[in-house]
Amino acid sequence: MAKLRSFPALGPLMGMYDGRRYPTVQKFEFEIAGVFRADFIAGHGQHFVLIEFEGAEENSIFGPGGTNQMRHWGQQIQHGFSQIADWSWAKNESQQSRIFQSALGVEQSSETYVLVCGRDASLVGHERSRLMWRHGKTSIASCRILFQTYDDLIQHFESTLDFARSCAAEA
Repeated sequence: MAKLRSFPALGPLMGMYDGRRYPTVQKFEFEIAGVFRADFIAGHGQHFVLIEFEGAEENSIFGPGGTNQMRHWGQQIQHGFSQIADWSWAKNESQQSRIFQSALGVEQSSETYVLVCGRDASLVGHERSRLMWRHGKTSIASCRILFQTYDDLIQHFESTLDFARSCAAEA
């Protein structure tokens, strides 16, 4: 994550994961209820994208064990998912807290969660399909959780920039 901080223009691109407007609020290491910390948060209006970064090692998404046909979900992706569950719980518990409202600058908010973990090269066979199914079907408290590899993050940056360039060219 320290590497991402050295490229300040990437923050707004990460904040546009939900397809909404350019974020007006961005923070690294955003504290939630004084107990938990999101690696990055960005938002516009009342909607925020909270991002957790986990490792990019071979076993980050799928680890050892399982059956001959399927590996177990890796410890890092499970850890990241648990952190997001805790963020959602803490937000729900402190939604009416003036401290929480002040930190976000709004009284009510909605969110999209993003977990960035692993690399495409570590996915074998049907594992990409399993990850994409989890990406498309997982939510918590009616908020989407997007599961992305670091390769997906780069693709997101590229496609968002391509879209911005095409809009600028048409203008």
